[in-house]
Amino acid sequence: MARVMKKQYATHRERGGTMVPFFKKKAPREAQAEGASTGADRRKFPRVPSNNELALQVEKDPLKVKVRDLSMGGIGFLAPQPLDVSKVFTLFLDYDPVDFPLRVVILWNKPVEDSEFLHGAEFVNVPHEEGVLLKDYIEALRKSMQEGELGGRLSE
Repeated sequence: MARVMKKQYATHRERGGTMVPFFKKKAPREAQAEGASTGADRRKFPRVPSNNELALQVEKDPLKVKVRDLSMGGIGFLAPQPLDVSKVFTLFLDYDPVDFPLRVVILWNKPVEDSEFLHGAEFVNVPHEEGVLLKDYIEALRKSMQEGELGGRLSE
């Protein structure tokens, strides 16, 4: 039985001597004109900027980290030391009247100025109750940002 392969690239004659994909992607301006999402709107969970300090459980001692941005999918934060990629930690979200734990896995880290390290982490195995609190926390953070109060301890 003969295998039929889908044509992915134009033939040499069709492409005029250049190697171009058979299905050419649209230029960014063409895609934008047709209403395609660009940049930050492509994210499944939009980020909300913050400068809150939270506790991250590292071994037995909590480590204070400064949040850069937060979404329903994960968190970006600064820490005084690099944390191992793929390692799972517990982050305590400070939301009055409770501090609730969320498990995060470190996806990447990179050094930045002032001997700090920027990290990207994803929330994992978020129970329903903590997911609801996280959503409320992000909404309160978004509202405080719109009112000009970036960061601080959030309260209901």
